[in-house]
Amino acid sequence: MAKFYNVEIYWKNGLQTEGVGVGNNAAWNCACGQVLVGPHEGLYAIDPCPRCQRTFRIVRGKKPKFVDHIEET
Repeated sequence: MAKFYNVEIYWKNGLQTEGVGVGNNAAWNCACGQVLVGPHEGLYAIDPCPRCQRTFRIVRGKKPKFVDHIEET
């Protein structure tokens, strides 16, 4: 069974929210409301948000939380 964990999201404007991690992937809501998902940066970069074009970096963590945090770039 997959183990879900909370992942901090750091926004350019200084706000901090949470997403969800599972394995080496994370899912979160963009500020525009679009649901985004992707793996940590050790695997490959993710595309910008299709609605608002915000870009994000999913920072790799260590076992058991393979995603440390997400930051808007």
